[in-house]
Amino acid sequence: MSTAYQLTPLTQVEDSSIENTWANLELTDIKLVQLWLHDKSAKSQRKISLLIKRFLNFINKPLSHLTIEDLHAYSDNIKLHYSNDGTRKNHITSIKSLLGFGHRLGYLPHNLGEFLKVPKIKNDLAERIVSSERIMQMIALEENPRNQLIIKLLYATGIRNEELCGLKWRDVQRRSDEATQITVYGKGSKTRSIIVPKSLANALWKFRGDATLDDPVFPSKKRKYGGHLDTSAIQRVVKAARERAGIERPVVPHSFRHAHASHSLEQGTPIHLVRETLGHSSIKITAQYLHVRPSDSSARFLLD
Repeated sequence: MSTAYQLTPLTQVEDSSIENTWANLELTDIKLVQLWLHDKSAKSQRKISLLIKRFLNFINKPLSHLTIEDLHAYSDNIKLHYSNDGTRKNHITSIKSLLGFGHRLGYLPHNLGEFLKVPKIKNDLAERIVSSERIMQMIALEENPRNQLIIKLLYATGIRNEELCGLKWRDVQRRSDEATQITVYGKGSKTRSIIVPKSLANALWKFRGDATLDDPVFPSKKRKYGGHLDTSAIQRVVKAARERAGIERPVVPHSFRHAHASHSLEQGTPIHLVRETLGHSSIKITAQYLHVRPSDSSARFLLD
């Protein structure tokens, strides 16, 4: 059955073919997808809609006519065209979510997405956690005051790249001589406040100069992003710091978020406080950092 279908890898997809696929869909299917995407971030909408369009182009029929055989064929083709487990997982979870949503609305008579098996992928979180020594080295070797402040904020607060770029000075508040907080509007349209360490707060206030409350904390010379520094600029800052420190493994802005969680827990920070600082949706997400870098194991008692 699966050999009757053709699936083009996403890297080979042309924008025109995607738009033609969208134009040929039934209006009700388009409406369903739009409703499903509505509350997701713009970044997620762009990423997920591409996967969904590929799926709809693949089955070439209305969702109401979807069969289990169609889903099995799609899953088989995903395995053939994409070697990366994470990419395959993204495809499958997106389809399962859409079909489940359609069923809950009553648009689809059955939730066939239940028959799609999500690929299990290796948990490589431990490999992505940068040691505190390496981070301190990156900070020490950064001579540009702005860039050093960026790295410190990423690590000390655990905020995401886009959250850092979106900061305005009105989001930074001095509560006392000892405490300064930043208010972050982040993933899932959630707002959280984070207390900044005193030494970092002092550097932050010194960096402000005569900027107004509505000015970006990290301004850009370009007006494309409302005067805010772009996320790609932060990526370049981090990449340069990594290369300067001679770190072989990849280090990206999000690496500091992983490091913040892991190092905080290792230092005995209450897990609920780490969760609140990072804005995790559940304690289970925060707890994964306890398991990827255990403080002990039974293996130590066998040969030592």
